[in-house]
Amino acid sequence: MIRTAADYIQVGKLHPFDEQDKPKGATATDGRWTPISDEPRFDTLWNEWLADACAHDRKGIVRWVNGGNQTVYSWFCGHCGCKLSPNVKGHVAQDHGVFDVEMDALASRSRAYISQRAEHLDRLVAAAAERVQPGNREAYDDYLRSEVWRDLRSKILARARGVCEGCLDSPAHHVHHLTYRNIGNEFAYELAALCVQCHQRAHGRAT
Repeated sequence: MIRTAADYIQVGKLHPFDEQDKPKGATATDGRWTPISDEPRFDTLWNEWLADACAHDRKGIVRWVNGGNQTVYSWFCGHCGCKLSPNVKGHVAQDHGVFDVEMDALASRSRAYISQRAEHLDRLVAAAAERVQPGNREAYDDYLRSEVWRDLRSKILARARGVCEGCLDSPAHHVHHLTYRNIGNEFAYELAALCVQCHQRAHGRAT
């Protein structure tokens, strides 16, 4: 028998965006759809992405009006906007404490959360797709060993005066492609001088 407000919470419930299945493939920068299920590092990155889902540390009971114009009470997460319970009985909700929050505000938080999570996942998936295309990887590695790239890399590091353009603090040792569309004929603004940590973050290997 449900007796307290806490008994209504659906333990382990994720935001709907975080309940999606693991991506099986992705479109790489050359436009080809590429299976990524066998990319070994993607398993680890996917599990890390799941582990980073909202833990609903900012939850509370919200009084709101449903489609039938009835006042109801439910647990919601104040960070990601996820509804965390079925309707809580009025007297139980009142005993616990109730927040009056506009549903538009919760919807806005949900959209912001989805945008942030989707951007992170897109980076991981795109990076995995690039790594499993042998032709792309081989050609790219050859380019990174070329005199043309070494000269361009030196110019980018000189432009940054040896300082990471990501954190503006650490020494820059890497040059990162912001896009792969113009490999071999890059615009200077498509390249960034980064430290090791910021380069890993740019590739979704750290958050």
